Amino acid sequence: MLSCSFVLPENSLLNQNYYSLFKGYRVDIIFYLVYYWFYSFAYFSSIYFSTPKHRFRRITIGTIILFLLMIPVFFTETIPLSVGYIFYSFLVSLIALGQVFTETTLYEYTSYFHSPKHINAIQIGKDIGGLILLLFFTIFNGTSASPFVHLSVNILITIVVMAVAIIYFLFFMSKKKYWDYYVNVLAVDDQSIISDKDINVTENNENNDENEENKDDLLKSKVDQKPEFSLPELKVQPETAAEIYLGIAKCLYQPIIACFGNYVTTATFFPAFLYKLTSNNPDLNNKQWFAIILMFIFFVFSLFGKILLREKYFLKVKPKLVYILIICRIIFIPLWILCVLPKVFKHDVFPVSFMIFFALSDGYCGSKLLPSKQP
Repeated sequence: MLSCSFVLPENSLLNQNYYSLFKGYRVDIIFYLVYYWFYSFAYFSSIYFSTPKHRFRRITIGTIILFLLMIPVFFTETIPLSVGYIFYSFLVSLIALGQVFTETTLYEYTSYFHSPKHINAIQIGKDIGGLILLLFFTIFNGTSASPFVHLSVNILITIVVMAVAIIYFLFFMSKKKYWDYYVNVLAVDDQSIISDKDINVTENNENNDENEENKDDLLKSKVDQKPEFSLPELKVQPETAAEIYLGIAKCLYQPIIACFGNYVTTATFFPAFLYKLTSNNPDLNNKQWFAIILMFIFFVFSLFGKILLREKYFLKVKPKLVYILIICRIIFIPLWILCVLPKVFKHDVFPVSFMIFFALSDGYCGSKLLPSKQP
């Protein structure tokens, strides 16, 4: 996007290298930037909304407001292209919204009944599924794939991941235990839900007063569960959606920006650098096997970064240190450039080593910024 307003001399080496590196991938880069921004904001804001109905409505309104604020960013080229970017960004924001809604509801329910191991299993399954899809399309697309092919792959992976979460969520909804949870925790203020489902939450107790007391204790214990970063609560109850999101942005701007910055740094590598890295072994460059190996390393060590959160030593890391680590991750951008142009790091050990630390920091920082009930 920014390259439209910054034009280098036509014959300069930097201009040729930059154009060669990012040619055909600008649409993909826009995808990641827009997607991760909406994902980060909606993810953090969703923890303040108690019921799925209110959560979905307010996140939708906030998403539309944020999208309208981003429209001027895209008017940097011709009108048809700008309109295409706007429409595409709106599609991406809706996908991110749907994924956030399903994941937060799923994790909230799973963490209520199961241990964190079950939540980690969901995250592992998503990583493995994304890895399989990426490997499949990378092998069959080859180097001649257009940016819109990569674009369709990104959208397809996101939709598949969201569909898996929805299926998993609907499976739990078929169990009576889910409705007990829904009435106790999510639908306490909505008496119509309780009457429509005609569920006796405490059917084993005969005293109604005791039932209400048990319900209040359950809600109190649920409210007392604070996120890992001790995110501040909204002291004033706003009335409009705009006031809600202004209050949330004021309280959560630090973790939102940090989460967004972490994933944007990761997005600079995919796909602009990934498909430009070459191996010293010509056989690995056939059908981009070297890119596939690097992608596999990323998924595996990103998963290890998430597992590190279960260790007591890493759980005690202060948020400020995580923010510093996220800022330090920017150093990977010039390192990747030096692996491609002018290729200072020529041996394969350099991109592999960079990828290991790149993935570890991505998995650890991304998961560390989430609330404690999230993986």
